[in-house]
Amino acid sequence: MKIHLINLDRASDRLEVMTERLKGIPFERFPAIDGKTLDYEGLLTRNEAACVMSHRVLWQRLIDSGDPYACILEDDIEILPRFFDLVQNTDWLPSKFDSIKLETFSMPTLLQKHPVIKVRDRELKLIRSAHWGTAAYIISRGGAERMLDVSKNLDRPTDWLLYREPHVYGCYAYQVIPAPCRQDAGLVVPDQLLNRFNIKRVKPKGLKKLSREIRRPFGDLWQWLRSRRWKSAYETIDFG
Repeated sequence: MKIHLINLDRASDRLEVMTERLKGIPFERFPAIDGKTLDYEGLLTRNEAACVMSHRVLWQRLIDSGDPYACILEDDIEILPRFFDLVQNTDWLPSKFDSIKLETFSMPTLLQKHPVIKVRDRELKLIRSAHWGTAAYIISRGGAERMLDVSKNLDRPTDWLLYREPHVYGCYAYQVIPAPCRQDAGLVVPDQLLNRFNIKRVKPKGLKKLSREIRRPFGDLWQWLRSRRWKSAYETIDFG
């Protein structure tokens, strides 16, 4: 399986770290599109748009290559030994999939209970709600074609497209459990995720607060109905 590593030209230190972590496994470095020099105005930040554009280039490369799938990595991940087995031996891949998420962002995620695909000492489950991050995943040619189609307007971040609610696009997006990759807390949080943490939430008052409290039980009911529909349950995916 071909491995692509997205890395900014100005982040040579990260390239050195990732070269060491990949332990001699061949990979192709992709010089990431830099949000600082990008001429873009739209719904996304420039860094988010640059991230989507970088992934789009690699999705197109996969299609052009004729390969059935590829692994795409960002340059800020920790890697456990099981990762190497998963990318070097592909006999475990499902017969039908669009993407397989190899990382965890340690957030509660709605995962479908059935089917559960056993992969050696791991499991694969379909993702049915948001699980942020696109630092490590495998994507199929079909998945790349679908992602190119839904991302052409550059109006949603990469992880929103791949792992917000993939079934909306008719995509089979799986999660590896436990995940052999995670973003390295010692490195800078990727810009496309940084905004999620910097959102300033204003507490509602008066009628807005009353409206929120009235809607709250209906929101809880919707979450319950959705989990029943997909025969799913929320899980926090471990790194291991």
